[in-house]
Amino acid sequence: MSVMDPPDASLVPLSEIEKPWVKQKDPHSRWAYYITYAVAVLGIVASGIRCYFGWAQVPRIKGKLCLILDEEFNGSQLDETIWEYELSTGGFGDQEFQITTASSNDTFIRDGSLYIPPTLTSDVIGRATIMDGYTYNVTGCTTALINDASTSSPPTSSCGAVSNHSTGAVINPVMSSRLTTKQSKNIQFGRVEIRAKIPNGDWINEVWRTYGWWTQRRSSYADDFHTYALEWTQDFLRIYVDSRLHHMLDLRFNVPFFDRGNFPPVVTNGTDKIVLQNPWVHGTADAPFDKPFYLIMDVAVGGTNGWFPDNEGGKPWIDGAQNAMQRFALAQDEWYATWPKNDFSRALVVDYVKMWQLC
Repeated sequence: MSVMDPPDASLVPLSEIEKPWVKQKDPHSRWAYYITYAVAVLGIVASGIRCYFGWAQVPRIKGKLCLILDEEFNGSQLDETIWEYELSTGGFGDQEFQITTASSNDTFIRDGSLYIPPTLTSDVIGRATIMDGYTYNVTGCTTALINDASTSSPPTSSCGAVSNHSTGAVINPVMSSRLTTKQSKNIQFGRVEIRAKIPNGDWINEVWRTYGWWTQRRSSYADDFHTYALEWTQDFLRIYVDSRLHHMLDLRFNVPFFDRGNFPPVVTNGTDKIVLQNPWVHGTADAPFDKPFYLIMDVAVGGTNGWFPDNEGGKPWIDGAQNAMQRFALAQDEWYATWPKNDFSRALVVDYVKMWQLC
Protein backbone atom coordinates (compact mmCIF):
# COMPACT_ATOMS: atom_id res chain seq x y z
CA MET A 1 0.00 0.00 0.00
CA SER A 2 1.49 3.33 -1.07
CA VAL A 3 1.41 6.51 0.88
CA MET A 4 0.01 9.55 -1.00
CA ASP A 5 1.64 12.94 -0.70
CA PRO A 6 -0.44 15.64 0.89
CA PRO A 7 -2.14 17.93 -1.61
CA ASP A 8 -0.27 21.00 -2.76
CA ALA A 9 -1.57 24.05 -1.01
CA SER A 10 -1.53 25.98 -4.29
CA LEU A 11 -4.18 23.60 -5.67
CA VAL A 12 -6.59 24.04 -2.86
CA PRO A 13 -9.72 25.93 -4.06
CA LEU A 14 -9.99 29.40 -2.62
CA SER A 15 -13.15 31.17 -1.70
CA GLU A 16 -14.90 33.13 -4.48
CA ILE A 17 -13.24 36.48 -5.24
CA GLU A 18 -15.68 39.30 -5.00
CA LYS A 19 -16.00 41.71 -7.98
CA PRO A 20 -18.09 44.61 -6.80
CA TRP A 21 -17.72 46.51 -10.11
CA VAL A 22 -19.68 43.70 -11.80
CA LYS A 23 -22.60 43.93 -9.42
CA GLN A 24 -22.70 47.72 -9.40
CA LYS A 25 -21.50 49.40 -12.64
CA ASP A 26 -20.07 52.91 -12.65
CA PRO A 27 -22.67 55.16 -14.33
CA HIS A 28 -19.89 57.32 -15.82
CA SER A 29 -18.16 54.44 -17.64
CA ARG A 30 -20.79 54.29 -20.39
CA TRP A 31 -20.26 58.00 -21.09
CA ALA A 32 -16.51 57.39 -21.26
CA TYR A 33 -17.11 54.89 -24.04
CA TYR A 34 -19.44 57.26 -25.88
CA ILE A 35 -16.96 60.12 -25.66
CA THR A 36 -14.04 57.94 -26.85
CA TYR A 37 -15.96 56.68 -29.88
CA ALA A 38 -17.28 60.17 -30.67
CA VAL A 39 -13.76 61.65 -30.64
CA ALA A 40 -12.51 58.85 -32.91
CA VAL A 41 -15.35 59.40 -35.38
CA LEU A 42 -14.81 63.18 -35.34
CA GLY A 43 -11.10 62.61 -36.03
CA ILE A 44 -11.89 60.42 -39.04
CA VAL A 45 -14.44 62.90 -40.38
CA ALA A 46 -12.06 65.85 -39.88
CA SER A 47 -9.28 63.97 -41.67
CA GLY A 48 -11.60 63.22 -44.55
CA ILE A 49 -12.67 66.86 -44.80
CA ARG A 50 -9.06 68.03 -44.72
CA CYS A 51 -8.08 65.55 -47.45
CA TYR A 52 -11.03 66.66 -49.58
CA PHE A 53 -10.23 70.36 -49.36
CA GLY A 54 -6.54 69.64 -49.95
CA TRP A 55 -7.48 67.70 -53.08
CA ALA A 56 -9.96 70.39 -54.17
CA GLN A 57 -7.36 73.15 -53.83
CA VAL A 58 -4.84 71.41 -56.15
CA PRO A 59 -5.00 73.37 -59.43
CA ARG A 60 -5.67 71.37 -62.54
CA ILE A 61 -5.49 72.03 -66.23
CA LYS A 62 -8.87 73.30 -67.37
CA GLY A 63 -9.72 72.81 -70.99
CA LYS A 64 -8.97 70.33 -73.73
CA LEU A 65 -5.49 68.88 -74.19
CA CYS A 66 -4.40 67.96 -77.71
CA LEU A 67 -1.65 65.36 -78.12
CA ILE A 68 1.10 66.77 -80.36
CA LEU A 69 3.94 64.31 -79.65
CA ASP A 70 3.74 60.60 -78.88
CA GLU A 71 7.27 59.22 -79.20
CA GLU A 72 7.79 55.61 -78.09
CA PHE A 73 11.12 54.94 -79.84
CA ASN A 74 9.85 51.81 -81.56
CA GLY A 75 12.08 52.17 -84.61
CA SER A 76 15.72 51.22 -84.98
CA GLN A 77 16.90 54.81 -85.53
CA LEU A 78 16.20 58.13 -83.86
CA ASP A 79 13.52 60.11 -85.71
CA GLU A 80 15.46 63.22 -86.72
CA THR A 81 12.32 64.90 -88.02
CA ILE A 82 11.44 65.27 -84.32
CA TRP A 83 14.78 65.30 -82.52
CA GLU A 84 17.69 67.56 -83.34
CA TYR A 85 21.22 67.10 -81.99
CA GLU A 86 22.90 70.05 -80.30
CA LEU A 87 26.66 69.62 -80.75
CA SER A 88 29.08 71.65 -78.65
CA THR A 89 31.96 71.75 -76.18
CA GLY A 90 30.59 74.84 -74.43
CA GLY A 91 28.59 73.43 -71.52
CA PHE A 92 25.33 75.19 -72.46
CA GLY A 93 25.49 77.98 -69.90
CA ASP A 94 26.23 75.66 -66.96
CA GLN A 95 29.88 75.11 -67.91
CA GLU A 96 29.28 71.36 -67.99
CA PHE A 97 32.22 69.05 -68.60
CA GLN A 98 30.97 67.01 -71.57
CA ILE A 99 31.19 67.28 -75.33
CA THR A 100 27.79 66.66 -76.92
CA THR A 101 27.98 64.46 -80.02
CA ALA A 102 25.80 62.68 -82.55
CA SER A 103 27.79 59.47 -82.12
CA SER A 104 25.97 56.15 -81.89
CA ASN A 105 28.04 55.54 -78.74
CA ASP A 106 26.17 58.36 -77.02
CA THR A 107 22.67 58.00 -78.51
CA PHE A 108 20.99 54.79 -79.64
CA ILE A 109 17.69 52.91 -79.53
CA ARG A 110 17.46 49.45 -78.04
CA ASP A 111 14.37 47.34 -77.28
CA GLY A 112 11.97 50.25 -77.73
CA SER A 113 13.86 52.71 -75.50
CA LEU A 114 16.17 55.63 -76.16
CA TYR A 115 19.59 55.38 -74.50
CA ILE A 116 21.81 58.39 -73.75
CA PRO A 117 24.89 57.05 -71.91
CA PRO A 118 27.88 59.23 -70.99
CA THR A 119 31.19 57.91 -72.34
CA LEU A 120 34.85 58.80 -71.88
CA THR A 121 36.58 61.13 -74.33
CA SER A 122 39.79 59.24 -73.58
CA ASP A 123 38.28 56.18 -75.29
CA VAL A 124 38.24 58.23 -78.52
CA ILE A 125 41.39 60.39 -78.43
CA GLY A 126 43.43 58.98 -75.54
CA ARG A 127 43.86 60.28 -72.02
CA ALA A 128 47.17 62.09 -72.48
CA THR A 129 45.81 64.28 -75.26
CA ILE A 130 42.94 65.40 -73.03
CA MET A 131 45.47 67.03 -70.72
CA ASP A 132 47.95 68.57 -73.17
CA GLY A 133 48.88 69.25 -76.78
CA TYR A 134 45.69 68.46 -78.66
CA THR A 135 42.95 70.30 -80.54
CA TYR A 136 39.48 68.75 -80.75
CA ASN A 137 36.89 70.11 -83.19
CA VAL A 138 33.19 69.23 -83.07
CA THR A 139 31.96 68.00 -86.44
CA GLY A 140 28.66 69.66 -87.33
CA CYS A 141 28.84 72.06 -84.38
CA THR A 142 25.50 73.79 -83.75
CA THR A 143 26.62 76.47 -81.24
CA ALA A 144 29.26 78.89 -82.44
CA LEU A 145 30.14 81.13 -79.49
CA ILE A 146 30.02 81.24 -75.69
CA ASN A 147 29.59 84.66 -74.13
CA ASP A 148 30.38 84.58 -70.39
CA ALA A 149 28.45 87.52 -68.94
CA SER A 150 30.34 87.22 -65.62
CA THR A 151 33.61 88.39 -67.20
CA SER A 152 34.80 91.01 -69.66
CA SER A 153 36.43 88.34 -71.82
CA PRO A 154 35.42 88.20 -75.49
CA PRO A 155 33.17 85.33 -76.61
CA THR A 156 34.98 82.04 -77.13
CA SER A 157 34.28 79.25 -79.58
CA SER A 158 32.21 76.30 -78.33
CA CYS A 159 32.94 74.22 -81.43
CA GLY A 160 36.31 72.98 -80.26
CA ALA A 161 38.74 72.74 -77.38
CA VAL A 162 42.52 72.87 -77.01
CA SER A 163 44.42 71.14 -74.20
CA ASN A 164 47.37 72.96 -72.67
CA HIS A 165 48.89 71.73 -69.41
CA SER A 166 50.59 75.02 -68.57
CA THR A 167 47.33 77.02 -68.73
CA GLY A 168 45.12 74.32 -67.18
CA ALA A 169 43.02 73.99 -70.35
CA VAL A 170 41.77 70.48 -71.09
CA ILE A 171 39.57 68.72 -73.63
CA ASN A 172 36.19 67.94 -72.09
CA PRO A 173 36.78 64.50 -70.51
CA VAL A 174 33.26 63.14 -71.17
CA MET A 175 31.10 62.69 -74.26
CA SER A 176 27.32 62.59 -74.22
CA SER A 177 24.29 63.69 -76.21
CA ARG A 178 21.78 66.54 -76.17
CA LEU A 179 18.49 66.33 -78.11
CA THR A 180 15.86 69.02 -78.62
CA THR A 181 12.48 69.50 -80.28
CA LYS A 182 13.31 73.14 -81.05
CA GLN A 183 12.53 72.84 -84.75
CA SER A 184 9.60 70.43 -84.50
CA LYS A 185 7.47 70.49 -81.34
CA ASN A 186 6.72 73.12 -78.70
CA ILE A 187 3.85 74.08 -76.43
CA GLN A 188 2.54 77.12 -74.65
CA PHE A 189 0.53 75.69 -71.75
CA GLY A 190 -0.18 71.98 -71.60
CA ARG A 191 1.40 68.82 -70.29
CA VAL A 192 4.62 66.86 -70.80
CA GLU A 193 5.11 63.28 -69.65
CA ILE A 194 8.33 61.26 -69.84
CA ARG A 195 8.78 57.72 -68.58
CA ALA A 196 12.48 57.20 -67.95
CA LYS A 197 15.20 55.69 -65.80
CA ILE A 198 17.87 58.16 -64.80
CA PRO A 199 21.63 57.42 -64.91
CA ASN A 200 23.68 56.07 -62.04
CA GLY A 201 27.18 57.30 -61.24
CA ASP A 202 28.92 60.26 -59.62
CA TRP A 203 28.50 63.74 -61.10
CA ILE A 204 26.03 62.67 -63.80
CA ASN A 205 23.22 65.15 -64.24
CA GLU A 206 20.27 64.17 -66.44
CA VAL A 207 17.39 66.03 -68.04
CA TRP A 208 15.36 66.72 -64.89
CA ARG A 209 17.35 69.13 -62.74
CA THR A 210 14.91 70.40 -60.16
CA TYR A 211 14.71 67.75 -57.45
CA GLY A 212 17.09 67.35 -54.54
CA TRP A 213 20.78 67.08 -55.10
CA TRP A 214 22.56 64.26 -56.74
CA THR A 215 22.80 61.64 -53.96
CA GLN A 216 19.04 61.74 -53.32
CA ARG A 217 18.11 61.44 -56.97
CA ARG A 218 20.60 58.69 -57.69
CA SER A 219 19.49 56.50 -54.78
CA SER A 220 15.79 57.04 -55.46
CA TYR A 221 15.28 56.98 -59.20
CA ALA A 222 18.22 55.32 -60.94
CA ASP A 223 17.16 51.71 -60.37
CA ASP A 224 13.87 51.64 -62.27
CA PHE A 225 11.58 53.60 -64.58
CA HIS A 226 9.48 56.45 -63.24
CA THR A 227 6.99 58.80 -64.88
CA TYR A 228 8.05 62.45 -64.82
CA ALA A 229 5.30 64.96 -65.60
CA LEU A 230 5.01 68.70 -66.11
CA GLU A 231 1.68 70.54 -66.03
CA TRP A 232 1.63 74.18 -67.12
CA THR A 233 -1.09 76.78 -67.43
CA GLN A 234 -1.23 80.56 -67.16
CA ASP A 235 -1.97 80.06 -63.45
CA PHE A 236 0.55 77.45 -62.28
CA LEU A 237 3.52 75.24 -63.11
CA ARG A 238 3.85 71.80 -61.54
CA ILE A 239 6.49 69.07 -61.93
CA TYR A 240 6.04 65.70 -60.22
CA VAL A 241 7.16 62.07 -60.28
CA ASP A 242 4.61 59.23 -60.64
CA SER A 243 1.93 61.07 -58.62
CA ARG A 244 0.96 64.65 -57.83
CA LEU A 245 1.67 63.74 -54.20
CA HIS A 246 5.36 63.48 -55.12
CA HIS A 247 5.73 66.95 -56.58
CA MET A 248 9.15 68.42 -57.20
CA LEU A 249 7.85 71.89 -58.02
CA ASP A 250 4.42 73.42 -57.41
CA LEU A 251 4.50 77.07 -58.40
CA ARG A 252 1.55 79.45 -58.58
CA PHE A 253 1.85 82.52 -60.79
CA ASN A 254 0.52 84.85 -58.12
CA VAL A 255 3.72 86.90 -57.74
CA PRO A 256 5.68 88.36 -60.70
CA PHE A 257 8.95 86.53 -61.25
CA PHE A 258 11.06 89.65 -60.99
CA ASP A 259 9.57 90.33 -57.55
CA ARG A 260 10.42 86.81 -56.42
CA GLY A 261 14.12 87.60 -56.90
CA ASN A 262 14.18 90.37 -54.27
CA PHE A 263 16.69 92.23 -56.43
CA PRO A 264 18.13 95.52 -55.21
CA PRO A 265 16.96 98.56 -57.19
CA VAL A 266 20.55 99.52 -58.03
CA VAL A 267 23.69 97.39 -58.50
CA THR A 268 27.33 98.43 -58.86
CA ASN A 269 29.50 97.39 -61.79
CA GLY A 270 32.96 98.76 -61.05
CA THR A 271 32.38 102.48 -60.61
CA ASP A 272 29.06 102.47 -62.48
CA LYS A 273 25.67 102.41 -60.79
CA ILE A 274 23.12 100.44 -62.77
CA VAL A 275 19.37 100.60 -62.18
CA LEU A 276 17.88 97.13 -62.51
CA GLN A 277 15.03 96.94 -64.97
CA ASN A 278 12.33 94.30 -64.91
CA PRO A 279 12.70 92.52 -68.29
CA TRP A 280 9.10 91.29 -68.07
CA VAL A 281 7.51 94.58 -67.04
CA HIS A 282 5.21 94.49 -70.06
CA GLY A 283 4.53 90.75 -69.77
CA THR A 284 1.75 88.82 -68.10
CA ALA A 285 1.68 87.52 -64.52
CA ASP A 286 3.23 84.24 -65.67
CA ALA A 287 6.09 85.84 -67.66
CA PRO A 288 8.56 84.54 -68.73
CA PHE A 289 6.45 81.36 -68.89
CA ASP A 290 3.98 82.99 -71.28
CA LYS A 291 5.81 81.92 -74.46
CA PRO A 292 6.16 78.62 -76.34
CA PHE A 293 8.79 76.22 -74.94
CA TYR A 294 10.39 73.14 -76.49
CA LEU A 295 11.96 70.03 -74.93
CA ILE A 296 15.61 69.29 -74.22
CA MET A 297 16.79 65.80 -73.26
CA ASP A 298 20.42 65.34 -72.34
CA VAL A 299 22.89 63.80 -69.94
CA ALA A 300 25.33 66.35 -68.52
CA VAL A 301 28.35 65.67 -66.35
CA GLY A 302 29.73 68.06 -63.75
CA GLY A 303 29.55 71.80 -64.27
CA THR A 304 30.23 74.98 -62.34
CA ASN A 305 26.73 76.41 -61.94
CA GLY A 306 26.38 75.30 -58.30
CA TRP A 307 24.18 72.24 -58.90
CA PHE A 308 26.80 70.10 -57.15
CA PRO A 309 27.71 71.90 -53.89
CA ASP A 310 31.40 72.54 -53.28
CA ASN A 311 33.17 70.38 -50.66
CA GLU A 312 30.38 67.79 -50.51
CA GLY A 313 30.34 64.17 -51.64
CA GLY A 314 34.05 64.16 -52.47
CA LYS A 315 33.56 66.69 -55.27
CA PRO A 316 37.00 66.99 -56.96
CA TRP A 317 36.62 70.55 -58.28
CA ILE A 318 35.61 74.00 -57.03
CA ASP A 319 33.05 75.89 -59.09
CA GLY A 320 34.92 79.19 -58.99
CA ALA A 321 38.31 77.73 -59.93
CA GLN A 322 39.75 78.58 -63.33
CA ASN A 323 40.92 74.97 -63.72
CA ALA A 324 37.67 73.31 -62.56
CA MET A 325 37.43 71.01 -65.59
CA GLN A 326 41.10 70.10 -65.33
CA ARG A 327 40.66 69.04 -61.70
CA PHE A 328 37.66 66.97 -62.72
CA ALA A 329 39.67 65.32 -65.52
CA LEU A 330 42.54 64.51 -63.17
CA ALA A 331 40.09 62.68 -60.88
CA GLN A 332 38.80 60.45 -63.70
CA ASP A 333 39.86 57.20 -62.02
CA GLU A 334 37.79 58.08 -58.95
CA TRP A 335 34.50 59.12 -60.51
CA TYR A 336 34.59 56.67 -63.41
CA ALA A 337 34.86 53.83 -60.91
CA THR A 338 31.32 54.73 -59.71
CA TRP A 339 29.84 54.53 -63.21
CA PRO A 340 28.20 51.18 -64.02
CA LYS A 341 29.77 49.33 -66.91
CA ASN A 342 26.45 48.26 -68.43
CA ASP A 343 24.58 50.75 -70.60
CA PHE A 344 21.20 50.34 -68.88
CA SER A 345 22.50 51.42 -65.48
CA ARG A 346 24.78 54.19 -66.73
CA ALA A 347 22.44 55.77 -69.29
CA LEU A 348 19.38 57.93 -69.28
CA VAL A 349 16.90 55.39 -70.66
CA VAL A 350 13.67 56.87 -72.01
CA ASP A 351 10.64 54.66 -72.63
CA TYR A 352 8.39 57.35 -74.10
CA VAL A 353 7.86 61.10 -74.42
CA LYS A 354 4.41 62.69 -74.75
CA MET A 355 3.43 66.35 -75.17
CA TRP A 356 -0.05 67.85 -75.02
CA GLN A 357 -0.94 71.41 -76.01
CA LEU A 358 -3.81 73.20 -74.26
CA CYS A 359 -6.18 73.72 -77.16
